[in-house]
Amino acid sequence: MLRNPAAARVLLSRQPTALIPSAISVRLKKGLGMSEAFDAGENGGGAGKEQDRYLPIANIGRIMRRAVPENGKIAKDAKESVQECVSEFISFITSEASDKCLKEKRKTINGDDLIWSMGTLGFEDYIEPLKLYLKLYREITNYICAEERYVHYG
Repeated sequence: MLRNPAAARVLLSRQPTALIPSAISVRLKKGLGMSEAFDAGENGGGAGKEQDRYLPIANIGRIMRRAVPENGKIAKDAKESVQECVSEFISFITSEASDKCLKEKRKTINGDDLIWSMGTLGFEDYIEPLKLYLKLYREITNYICAEERYVHYG
């Protein structure tokens, strides 16, 4: 159980948020794989806008700036290249998780599915840290929900 919620919140806030497994929960459209589900969009068809498939460039730039000296600059094309790579990586991992969920006749991809797909695709070095992070994330989320219920219902 979570002993120090404040310390855990600080720990979680320092982690890059682009790949938080439980934050990436995708409802699959019936009978479609991940790429088709993303391409179909809410309007029922079409490829959608390119910008809708990528993470926001501002978020990418913010994460990249953490690794650059304070007076350093990052070129726009560098941010765009990383944006494409990160988005492709997320699609790659999510597609594998999607296939697993479709085989198991489930419609929702959860954090455990994403961690499983990373292991399947050769990213074993990330499994243990992500399992720990997901566990902390779930504990904090449960703690906050319980706290809000207490405040709301007395």
